[in-house]
Amino acid sequence: MAGSLFAIYSYILKFASGLDTIPYTLDRLSSLGDITRRIELQSDDFPQEQVTTPGSFRVVLKNKKPEFQCK
Repeated sequence: MAGSLFAIYSYILKFASGLDTIPYTLDRLSSLGDITRRIELQSDDFPQEQVTTPGSFRVVLKNKKPEFQCK
């Protein structure tokens, strides 16, 4: 009985301390959203660049080292 009460009390304390991190997490998420929005607005100011590749590439694994070969 005493062990069960201690477990319940411990769980409640951990749960309550976890609730304390919610404002910090929301602040970080909103900050990340602001940064993302700024990057998107900044990328709209620049013209799109045409990136051309010489051909298609594939990865060939030999001896567990990746090697790139051009087709």
